[in-house]
Amino acid sequence: MSTYKFSYDNKEFELKEENCDYINNEEVEGLEVSNVIELLKNCEEVNFDVEYYDSACDQCRANRKDETKFFEYLEFHFYAFTKNNKFVLSSVSKEYENTTFTSLMKEKKIDNSFIVSVIACRNCGVWAIEVEQCEM
Repeated sequence: MSTYKFSYDNKEFELKEENCDYINNEEVEGLEVSNVIELLKNCEEVNFDVEYYDSACDQCRANRKDETKFFEYLEFHFYAFTKNNKFVLSSVSKEYENTTFTSLMKEKKIDNSFIVSVIACRNCGVWAIEVEQCEM
């Protein structure tokens, strides 16, 4: 089973299929939890940042910051590129290093792009994947 590990603020997080709460992906064929883990593992520059949401983690309900109405998560974004709604490559793929979005569009290798958000609870590490179409 594939796993991606990272550290943030002296705490280790482990992203694996078993602790992925959900993937919100209705449009991109071939982009699954296992693909996202592999993309993260093969990327040299993965930097999670703190983001705040207005809903608590369904798993632990404990990621509240200073009794406010905001909840801390760790988040990382990358782009997924598709052709006929099938996943082709991402902005963190090795194949993308020597090319650009514009050149891929001109060469008709891709026809759409999506932003992929990897969101992990800062307290318990349960994570999720959100996929949203980019404005073109």
